[in-house]
Amino acid sequence: MGSLRENFSGVVGQPVIAPVGNERAPSGDERRPRPAVRGDATLSTSPQSGAPPPPLEKDSTRAASAAPCIAYLSFGAALTCLFYLFPAYASPLWTALGLSSVAATVVGVRLNRPRQPLAWYLIAAATLCFIAGNSWYNVLSQGMAQSMAQNNPFPSLADLFYLFTYPFLAAGIFVIIRARSSSRDVPALIDAAIMTTGLGLLLWVYLVVPDFQTNGLDALPRITSVAYPVGDILILAMLARLVAGGGLRIRSMQFLVIGALGLMVASVLCRLIQLNGSWKVGGPVDSGWAVFYVAWGAAALHPSMRRLTDVVPVPSVAVSQVRITLLLLTSRT
Repeated sequence: MGSLRENFSGVVGQPVIAPVGNERAPSGDERRPRPAVRGDATLSTSPQSGAPPPPLEKDSTRAASAAPCIAYLSFGAALTCLFYLFPAYASPLWTALGLSSVAATVVGVRLNRPRQPLAWYLIAAATLCFIAGNSWYNVLSQGMAQSMAQNNPFPSLADLFYLFTYPFLAAGIFVIIRARSSSRDVPALIDAAIMTTGLGLLLWVYLVVPDFQTNGLDALPRITSVAYPVGDILILAMLARLVAGGGLRIRSMQFLVIGALGLMVASVLCRLIQLNGSWKVGGPVDSGWAVFYVAWGAAALHPSMRRLTDVVPVPSVAVSQVRITLLLLTSRT
């Protein structure tokens, strides 16, 4: 009893400190140490707090190597130079250049694995059709030269392959556009319509109308002649819509645009030369088709091609200086 009274009196004798102001005494749960949470400003940095947080994961597109693309650009440039330096071997070198573009596209799909590989397989089919038309045309040209004939037969199987290039190419670009669109982008459609109308009018006046007015052509040759500029207008419309939707900073899209422009410029110049003179294989116009082959193969091999089929938000309605320039140039035609 004596020790119990001493303990009780000792407890009673201790002074009680009241909380100051609005402070309150911590409860039992608050006395427990709070575990550190990632992102909290009070996260302990002492050695006992564990290993530092792992670094952020790098973008897979930037981490991927562009070495295959650079190697193919060098290979394509070398084949193009050999094509012009050795005219005797122009036909096999040209066929090798076109087939290398098809192979580069397929290899690029297997290496980079885009979200929509169908677009690139359609592009590979378009390139294959075009090089098949080139090869068949070269065979006909050599046969006509040996038989001392004046002109190649028109239309021929080469024209069938050439014309199949346009729907495959337009379908591939359309798949890319659909994959990138999260919703209907009305401003991009309007811009594409303006650019297509302005440039397409030039093709109609200088190519389609003269083909209609050419004397001595039957119905099938006349329709085939008109189909080429119409196909160019179709590719122009799809390319304008792709560019108007944004993404020109992507390296792979830059290669696609360069290749498509090379194809259209070479096709238009070829038709103008055929209307006003004689066409000869191995001239400077062939460099446009060489750009088409090499640029589209490089577009598939570049690691940024994966971003082409990623969904992008609808851009703001604000008009950039580049868009204004393009619209002014096309509207003044």
